[in-house]
Amino acid sequence: MRGSRGMGLVPPLLMLMTLLIRQEAVGALKILELSVPPYLRRGATARLECRYDMESDKLHSVTWYKDNVHIFSFSQSSKKQVYSIDGVKIDARNSNDQVLVLQNVSLNSTGYYTCEVNTNSKPFKLAKTESYMEVIEPPQKDPTITGEETIYATGDILALNCTSDLSYPAAQLQWFINDVKVDPDSEVLHVTSHGLHRTRSSLRLELNPLHLAAGKIEIKCVSTVRTSALVTKLYRDVRSTKIYVQGQASLSAPSTSLLLATLLLLVSLQQHWK
Repeated sequence: MRGSRGMGLVPPLLMLMTLLIRQEAVGALKILELSVPPYLRRGATARLECRYDMESDKLHSVTWYKDNVHIFSFSQSSKKQVYSIDGVKIDARNSNDQVLVLQNVSLNSTGYYTCEVNTNSKPFKLAKTESYMEVIEPPQKDPTITGEETIYATGDILALNCTSDLSYPAAQLQWFINDVKVDPDSEVLHVTSHGLHRTRSSLRLELNPLHLAAGKIEIKCVSTVRTSALVTKLYRDVRSTKIYVQGQASLSAPSTSLLLATLLLLVSLQQHWK
């Protein structure tokens, strides 16, 4: 009897296990792809796509969040709900359960965008994923260098300023003297009321004979604007400005050209006195 009772429990247990396995196999909701532009210029239109597979489940809703704040939802009845937040202007007409269109993106549109899909059948299921989007504004002009003098000699102080054009993110500035990188004396970041940045870098350098060896000095300022490390695809805008100033020898450290002229003169005098 004990053996027959034990055997009688096996078929229902097998049926339950088979049912659970079958439900798991055919009811696996999953998001196939989340497509979010890694970066966009300010004022552009952003098209975000959330592709999913319901398998045997039925859709209840698709919900979008920006930085964990509710911005849009699409229900099974094709009803759309738009939530107004700063930096997000949704084109509801062209948005649906798999596409979210943002109009006229601003710097405040930067952030994490999450797509969440919910089923309408028990057991209820949820799948979500997120991606980061950054809004940028590249500079329109090359950096400007100010403060230069016409002629420099050994021991003079080269005191210059380099100022970037307005941009977002802020520009990073680098100095080069005769193609050799030199460290700035200071760097100041200026922020405007529109959220754009202007960077100013100051250079203060005492000149030595090597700087004046060619008879002129090449001074270059390079401005680089790049997206943050959160962006999956790097954007970089590089601009530079060059100026040239004349180098003049001093009595304590004559230039190469003056040394050469002096040497030729000595050779000529030596030949004359022979």
